Amino acid sequence: MDLGLAQIGLVLIAGFLCGFITTVASSGSAVSLPILLAIGLDPITANATNRLPVVAASLTAVVSYHRNRAIDWGIAIKAIVPSTIGAIFGALAATMISARDFRLVIACAVLVALFLLFFRLRNALTDDAQRPMTFGPKQYLLFFLIGLWLGFIVLDGATFLLLALTVSAGVGIVSANAIKSAIILPSVLASMLVFSYESVINWKVGLILAIGSIFGGFAGARLAMAPAAKKVIFWMLAVVLTAEAGHLAWQFVTTARP
Repeated sequence: MDLGLAQIGLVLIAGFLCGFITTVASSGSAVSLPILLAIGLDPITANATNRLPVVAASLTAVVSYHRNRAIDWGIAIKAIVPSTIGAIFGALAATMISARDFRLVIACAVLVALFLLFFRLRNALTDDAQRPMTFGPKQYLLFFLIGLWLGFIVLDGATFLLLALTVSAGVGIVSANAIKSAIILPSVLASMLVFSYESVINWKVGLILAIGSIFGGFAGARLAMAPAAKKVIFWMLAVVLTAEAGHLAWQFVTTARP
């Protein structure tokens, strides 16, 4: 597809915001996915192409976090293995689902993430008490299921990772945010390879998104390590997920009109 200058600029901005939001909190693909649909990509191609900015942002974030020794690689590697395996199966499932079912799954995921954010993650953010970190069969299964979602659509997958790391594994929110990027990178990369094999990625649009996402990832990593990171992470999650829910509600209302 041919892109004009205005469309290229829009895609670059979408990539920057995707990288920034994904690194600081999550759900950066909530910005880029609708724009990919708006410029004419079909839902399956848009979902596959949307992996490129997430991979670029995650790689950028991992480099920044690693340089600052912010990633607990012991926990990260334990979570990476099941999530990456799950992502492969999730990507295969994404190539077989209809667009209508796709939208329904997105709506359910956003509502679940919004509920968990305010009723579970908020407590983890306000609770400064040290909790023992645990990683057993329950956590391996949980990260495998999140990997399925990351491979399927990515949207809100980072939110689920933060919840799993903080609420289930007992990791502090700032550390969990760094570990989250390390988990996302191989999981989304694995799913991207599946989509590439199925020839459903628009590489031209994806690479433009990825360029913007690299700059967004660097900016987001710097902010996420600031002293006020806890509050920033929570409120950015709240704003993005609420906006997603509002957008889905608007789509439902407009499409339901006769």
